[in-house]
Amino acid sequence: MSISSVDISAPGKVVIAGEYAVLIGAPAIAMAISRRAICSVQIADEGGWSIRSQPSFWNGEFSLTEIARSQPNDLIASALQRIETSVVNLPSHAELSIDTRTLFHFGKKMGLGSSAASLVSLYVAVCTLRGVEHSLEGALRLHDEVYESGSGIDIATSYTGGVVRFQDREVQSISLPSGVKTRVLYVGTSTTTSDKVLLFKDWLSEQPKSTAERIKSASETVASSVGQAADFLDALRYFVEIQEFIDSGSRIGIWGPQHRAMKSLANQEGVLYKPSGAGGGDIGLAMSTDPEALDRLVESAEKMGLKEIEVQVEDAGFRVESVE
Repeated sequence: MSISSVDISAPGKVVIAGEYAVLIGAPAIAMAISRRAICSVQIADEGGWSIRSQPSFWNGEFSLTEIARSQPNDLIASALQRIETSVVNLPSHAELSIDTRTLFHFGKKMGLGSSAASLVSLYVAVCTLRGVEHSLEGALRLHDEVYESGSGIDIATSYTGGVVRFQDREVQSISLPSGVKTRVLYVGTSTTTSDKVLLFKDWLSEQPKSTAERIKSASETVASSVGQAADFLDALRYFVEIQEFIDSGSRIGIWGPQHRAMKSLANQEGVLYKPSGAGGGDIGLAMSTDPEALDRLVESAEKMGLKEIEVQVEDAGFRVESVE
């Protein structure tokens, strides 16, 4: 069957535990969320590639040659370059749009995996359009070529969906403990993940081997405690201590001022609070088995200027919305 147009969506993500530890081989836990990037590709008769993104980042009409010469920090261009080189020949003329507005707040990224969801939806869309098989490993290879850093947990979560345990590029679908409720709070500022990853690696390279083992052990304990709510939250509390240890030594800035203020409020309510992902800005997670305590904490957070982001676990990963 000849395909002329395709619409593919892929979910964003929230990292529950294992940030930074996953970079050194420890397991991490993340969940896909009910906010999606949507990629639409339609073959055209002429005009090169017409590219539109919302929010607007890289728009215009380009030939494949012009795309290949574009700046490497342009996500869409970099992905198309590498898809053309190592995955499948692109059509000479096409209309491409990527919509990630549900993963942004008034034009600001929130740390919900918008780049990964864009990359996954674009990769699957082009493969589907050209009749080429796609895979999680293929999506991870594309991530490696485009970003050259990071673990790929956001790609794996977006491609697979649900709650995942990710370790050494292997994905296992899991469930969070029954009774544990999670609220997601956006602190109002954005973080550049790649910068923090490099700072972490530089810092860790100067530490004794026992430091890496301590970080890995904390993450492994969380991953092995998902069967019971109390054990899981206790393990997460220790992982929060490890986050603070990493931050104090490396000065990455994981615990930005809003996150520190939220942790203090959460302690008063008996709620666990932690930055999610690279930290600094973006989002934090409030987790507890007490819904009323979470309600009080979220109310206090919103008075401080934070915004609750309404999300649910999204069981599906990439999804074919339409094919013609």
